[in-house]
Amino acid sequence: MSGWELFGDTSSDEGGESHPPVSIPVSTPLPDQRLPSTPVFTCRVSNEISGGLGLHAKTLILQGTEIHREKALIRCPNGHAAASEGDAIALHVDFIAKEFEKLPADGKELFMSLCNTVLTTAANSTYGIFQSNAVRLSGRDHLDGAVFPTFCRCNHSCRPNIRHQWRPDLQELLLYAVVDIQAGEEMYTTYNGGAWGQSSEASTKDRREYLMKHFGFHCMCRLCTESDALVDKCV
Repeated sequence: MSGWELFGDTSSDEGGESHPPVSIPVSTPLPDQRLPSTPVFTCRVSNEISGGLGLHAKTLILQGTEIHREKALIRCPNGHAAASEGDAIALHVDFIAKEFEKLPADGKELFMSLCNTVLTTAANSTYGIFQSNAVRLSGRDHLDGAVFPTFCRCNHSCRPNIRHQWRPDLQELLLYAVVDIQAGEEMYTTYNGGAWGQSSEASTKDRREYLMKHFGFHCMCRLCTESDALVDKCV
């Protein structure tokens, strides 16, 4: 029986950035060093047309600052040993459904409020939501993926201003600022999962094709629209 990988389209916490690397000590912050009780960001509508939500800074956030940390709402293996891919998908759907049933009522409500970009039936909508939002973990947990409901609200940019990092020792996902983020500015991660390394190293066409194939949207981030404007100017 083969171990079928069912988790190839979700964002990794090893994604590349188009900014210079930020020196973030691996050991910070320690478990007993808690974040400020008042969040430095808020979740609100980012796109008035689509009604999509996003994370926005409430105050100036300096480069290298830890913004947020959270534990997984649902966690599942990335793949399952099965005789065929179809059997593996069935096992994956069933595993996610069982993990969903373990959640308290408010956890179920929160999970079901997340987006679903996968065509699914009502019977396996939890599978679609998981596949649409899960992050591939790393380190000793690299065989698993998980959904983090706050991080799920973070939109994509090919020029991200935050980085997410899974900490196996804390069993938490941490978010850091990779540049200074101004009050009111939206916080963006990258969905590329390291597919093209540094975002600036791939063409706008290649980035957009990847994002459309795996996430179903035509990227209009600043890096892509700047490229469009440059092409228009040269025509």
